[in-house]
Amino acid sequence: MKNIRGKLKKGGKWLLITSGGLFLLFLLLQWWFPLPDRVEYSTIITDHKGEVIHAYLTRDEKWRMKTYLEEISPCYAKPL
Repeated sequence: MKNIRGKLKKGGKWLLITSGGLFLLFLLLQWWFPLPDRVEYSTIITDHKGEVIHAYLTRDEKWRMKTYLEEISPCYAKPL
């Protein structure tokens, strides 16, 4: 019984250290080589005043407009 507990303790420590090390490696690689933003946005054509003249769908037939949080009405924004 003592032998099994010792093996479980040792295995648990090894698993915790390994998973922590892999997580830190993932964070480090994400910092060094960040994944590019591969979201395709709709093309928007505007006039000289900034008014929208025409907008095109993406290749997968979706409307995706790049907006910033400040541009969205507080009524529609989800609180964090």
